[in-house]
Amino acid sequence: DFTVPLHAPAYKITPKLTDPADAERLRALHPACEAVRFTGEDWYRFVAKGCGKWSALQTLAEYFGILPADIAAFGDDVLDDEMLQNAGLGVAVANAFPSTAAAADCHCESNDEDGVARFLRRALPKYFA
Repeated sequence: DFTVPLHAPAYKITPKLTDPADAERLRALHPACEAVRFTGEDWYRFVAKGCGKWSALQTLAEYFGILPADIAAFGDDVLDDEMLQNAGLGVAVANAFPSTAAAADCHCESNDEDGVARFLRRALPKYFA
């Protein structure tokens, strides 16, 4: 029951909702949140507007003095699109959702084929000798 306040702070709520109308009702109850449905699943991510993977990466990068152009990001779903578009290098895995594949600068093998590890081994061979 999301009409009752939570007992603890939460930065994200990820409910399983089999009826998309339930997601719309939740969205209407919490206008400060954005909701994104995970591709092909009944799971939704509700977070405060503007809070996503890219904003988290920006915060960490700023803290450590890393420029966005020096960030490599990997993704496979619509929740990764903004991150892949804004990182210096956005890499989509082969089984990525179409918008995610389009947001990326390049692609690697699928998750099931250890695509990220293979990409890193090719891109940074001196670290994997």
